[in-house]
Amino acid sequence: MIEACEYKRSFLQYHPFITIITNIDLDHLDYYKNLDDYISAFQSLVDQTSGFVVISESDENSLKLNIPKEKKIIVGEKISYFAKVEMFETDEIFYEAKTLEIPEISLQIPGNHILQDARLVFTVSKLLGLEDEYITEKLASYSGSWRRSEIIRTTKNGNILMSDYGHHPNEIRPTLHAIKKKFPDKKLFVAFQPHQYSRTRELLPEFSNAFMDADILIIPNIYFSRDKQEDVEWMTTDRLVDTIRENFSSVQNGE
Repeated sequence: MIEACEYKRSFLQYHPFITIITNIDLDHLDYYKNLDDYISAFQSLVDQTSGFVVISESDENSLKLNIPKEKKIIVGEKISYFAKVEMFETDEIFYEAKTLEIPEISLQIPGNHILQDARLVFTVSKLLGLEDEYITEKLASYSGSWRRSEIIRTTKNGNILMSDYGHHPNEIRPTLHAIKKKFPDKKLFVAFQPHQYSRTRELLPEFSNAFMDADILIIPNIYFSRDKQEDVEWMTTDRLVDTIRENFSSVQNGE
């Protein structure tokens, strides 16, 4: 199993039997021209997948992909797929829509987005021939990964320090919502360092409402990586803070 990155279409080095696409959110705009160009990279990955492509029914951009019926598996609360039917009398072949129930999945990590990822894992595990009980037991024992809502420390008075690498608004939003839901009696203080001036500039409108579940937000300097000088000069921390403040007043410039 490999987690692959789409930057510069690098995941096209692989020719998988099974591909999971969790979601497609426009990113890496220092390389991709626009959303259509971005989606085209995923389409190329679909084209060179020899077995199955597993996608989320709630992800609009994944549903735009042209996936042959015999490859396509769509996952939500149920698994939807197409079963091959051969008519021996006429040699006709067609595909019949089928659904498969997903049992209840209990997780240690909060968030509906994490639950959906677990459903995708369950689906692939079924494709590999594993039993339901074994899959759900393993998912329930999973305690998380490095810098994904990772608990670093809990203080004597119960304060929790967490680390998360989420840097896209569509990652930040569900992550903070899940943390707030799991710890409703705690104040949520967020220190967020944006990654790349170009990404922050292109996604600036989406950042404006990405932190609504925080109680206090502090933004230090923007992390420089592969950025053009014009983006560095235009996309200041002050500009980001001012944009967020239009919807969320408890934000501070931490430079």
